[in-house]
Formats: sequence, structure tokens, C-alpha cells
Amino acid sequence: MNEQVIIKNQIDALEQTTIEKINALSTKLSELEYKNRYHVHNGIDNIRVAQSNINVGTRVNGASITFSQQTRYLIGITFNPTMIQFNGIVVDSITAPTIRAQCVGIALLGGSYYLQPSTTTSVTTASTIQNITQSGSYLAVLPAGAARALVTQTHILSFEYGGIIYARMTIESYNNQGLVVNVETLATGYSIVGNFTIT
Repeated sequence: MNEQVIIKNQIDALEQTTIEKINALSTKLSELEYKNRYHVHNGIDNIRVAQSNINVGTRVNGASITFSQQTRYLIGITFNPTMIQFNGIVVDSITAPTIRAQCVGIALLGGSYYLQPSTTTSVTTASTIQNITQSGSYLAVLPAGAARALVTQTHILSFEYGGIIYARMTIESYNNQGLVVNVETLATGYSIVGNFTIT
């Protein structure tokens, strides 16, 4: 065997060994990538979480809170709220027969938009993002059996009739320690009684 053939055989053997090493390293790398994946959809290695380990966000439901003064109230909480629902009544204890209004309202906390008119048959998102958006509605029984219904935007509760606002409540601010509820209008003899659901 001449020297040229020997060198060629050595080169061929070296190439074969190099290819085998590259293939082995490539397989090992694929195995490591597979093991390091966080979520695999192969029916075997999917992440499984027991229902008992799923934590629903903290929530608060307060019953029969009475607001009897025109002032700011603090509702203490220990989490970051995202939504407030209010349902309750506005009561006039002076007028006979008593005026009662069933009120509901909602406030979204954090970046949110109001809807605004777009055409006669559509609405669209307003251009300015708000830190708090809120709205409400009421149905009232007035003296002489008359009824009145109205919706409001920018307040979680607003009760008025005859052009006079008798009760108005607004979510003013919030953090992970509490909500500031501003009862900015409350006529003499009126009170607001209701429940807050805070999530």
C-alpha cells in the first residue's frame, strides 16, 4: 500500500468519526432542548395542575353598608382590585310615602375605556384610557306611585329626579389597601344602603 492510499484511508476514517460525533452531539442537544421545554403538547409530558392548587383571585362581598353622610368613605381591602359591583337602594326617610330607588353600578379599575357614540346605530371605544370607569342605573318609585329609571356614566350611583340630584356616589381612588368611595351628594333625610362585590 502506498503512502497516498494510507493517508486517504486515515482521512476517510477521521471524516467518519467526526460525522458520528456530530450526529451524537446533535442528538444530545435535541434531548436537552426537549427536556428543557416548559410545555409540551405530546399528551404525555403536558403540565398538569391539580384543581386544589388553582387559586382564584381574592374577592370581597360586603352586605348592607349604610352611607348616611355626604363624605368620603374608606373600604379596606388587602389585594389589588380590578372591579367593583354595587347593588343597593337609595332611601328618603322624610317624604311620605318613602321614596326608594333600586340602584346597581359597576366600576372597572385599571386601564379601561368608556364607550361613546359613533353613528346613530353604533358606539365605539373612547380615545382616552381611564384609570377608573364606572356607570350605574336605578329604578325608583316616587310619590303618587310614579316610577322613574335613569342610567349614569362616570358615577357608580346617581339618583335624581325633577332636575335635582339627591344621591351620588363615585369610586374616587383605589390601591391594595382600600377604596375611597366619595358620597359627593346626599340630600337631607336620604341614605344609601347596599352591597359591594370587589374582585
